[in-house]
Amino acid sequence: MALIQAAGRLRPSFTAEGAADHILPPVRMASGDGTRATLVCLPAITATAGPIQYGMMAQMFEGRRDVLSLVNPGYLEGELVADTFDALIELHLHQLRAAIGAEAYVLVGHSMGGLLAYALAERAERAGLPPGAVVLLDTFEATHQFSEKTHIALNEGLDSREQLLGDFALTGAKLSASGRYNALLMEECVLRPVQSPTFFLSAAEPMPHQDEGFEGDAWRAVWPFPHSARATPGDHFTIMEHHLPETTEAIETWLTERGL
Repeated sequence: MALIQAAGRLRPSFTAEGAADHILPPVRMASGDGTRATLVCLPAITATAGPIQYGMMAQMFEGRRDVLSLVNPGYLEGELVADTFDALIELHLHQLRAAIGAEAYVLVGHSMGGLLAYALAERAERAGLPPGAVVLLDTFEATHQFSEKTHIALNEGLDSREQLLGDFALTGAKLSASGRYNALLMEECVLRPVQSPTFFLSAAEPMPHQDEGFEGDAWRAVWPFPHSARATPGDHFTIMEHHLPETTEAIETWLTERGL
């Protein structure tokens, strides 16, 4: 990790003031019936992350909701990375404004993508473009003190999925961008509570070895700000894979109850 973080610091970068010049178009992933709020997803920052992270989830909402994914900059050759965490969120605000306009929308983030979604919600509220809600899917806060077993479980899960993708994750741009944003999250991500209703959906099951060294369910991700909470079947990864029907149904039910 230290090596790719160092590589990320050497990448050409843009500032918050210049973020508007580096907007990347969002990816439309599903089309709805026009009666419900659009889901706007924030990818995580790993080398394998991107809109593809929400591909299977978007299929579950096809015909019900529009689903868009914003794009983190720097994962393709020739793209600049953000020089600060604020610059990354400012870029996403420009992407969001261009994509949504005055439409009702909900921000969604899985894993570290949830940190970006929550930070963007706070920035969008200050900009007069508040989301109808924020949905966080098994997101650990940036300052969470992971156990060694949790680190191992996350890395093993990521490694197994990277192997399935082959060379997809192995470009220098993807790895160095991931290193850059990992450092920014750890060093600069200071979240503030949002006014938007927040739904925190945690994994009901631990990843292999994740619960070792914990008592009871203390291994679970927790969220420090006001929210509604529910556990859903699966672990950190499988809630977005073969347990997706339960995950999407929980999201849809919660949003529908709030008129979104």
